[in-house]
Formats: sequence, C-alpha cells, structure tokens
Amino acid sequence: MVCSTAFLTILTLGALSSGVSARRLTQTRSVEMQIATDNRTSLLYTGATMVHGDLSIHPLALIPEGKTAVARADSDGMLTGMPGCASCVQGTLNFAIPNVGLSTPCNMIIQFDDPFFGSNGYICALSADAGPNCGNRVFCNISGGDGDQATLSVSVGRM
Repeated sequence: MVCSTAFLTILTLGALSSGVSARRLTQTRSVEMQIATDNRTSLLYTGATMVHGDLSIHPLALIPEGKTAVARADSDGMLTGMPGCASCVQGTLNFAIPNVGLSTPCNMIIQFDDPFFGSNGYICALSADAGPNCGNRVFCNISGGDGDQATLSVSVGRM
C-alpha cells in the first residue's frame, strides 16, 4: 500500500505541476461506439479483447442491414490495469461481415485507445484473403471520438 500511495502522490504532484487539474486526475475514461451499417451490410459480433478497462455494453450479436448498435468500454478507474495506464480504455471489437461474395470471411476490427495522457486513437480495419477492404467490396469509416468520455461513429457498408 505504501508503494501505491507513493506512486499516486508522485503522479498527482507531477500532474498538478504540469497544469493538470486534480479533477482531471480522478476522471475515468470511456469510449462509446455507435456502429451503423448501410442497407446492404450486416455485422456479426465475434468478440472483444480488452487491454485496459471493461466492455460495459456489448454490441448486438447481429447488427442488421441499415441499423445502428451501441458498444461502450469504460476504464476501471484511477490507477488500475497494467503499468503505464493510470486510467484508460483500450481494446478491440471483432466482427464478421457475411455475404460479401468471397471465398474467405470478411473480418472487421475496431481498435480504440482513450489514454490518460496523450491523444485518443481509433482504427477500423477490414481483412480477407482477397486483399484490402475485403477485395475492395467493403468500407469502414470512423469519425468523432475526442475527449475523456469519447463518442465515435463507425460507418460500415458496401462499396
């Protein structure tokens, strides 16, 4: 406990001296993802990997064509998780995109990172043996996602 208290004191003093408010030090992080499909694309949720934090709202098992589903990840709180992540959310959501017309499955991942220090980062990537963007048949775009309680929009559809 002494080590944890000492680390928290050092972190707090260092952050306060650099201009970070005490309120910001205790804020948790969250990422809410609004995942929208076009009228020709559905998504099958295949799982998640959380590096830091917890997936508090899982997306629907099937996101039908032309619908929007929500997923949310939250940090565990202050000074939790792995070393180097004081209060952050980091993970990956995995989906399969059926009926793309390829001999191998089209897979989509959404990676998200809402760190305590630094900028938020997001990636939407599509993969299949047919090449980039599942043989240039599918797209995914991400917009938004700024701040400690980030909300981002993910759009997925056919080209």
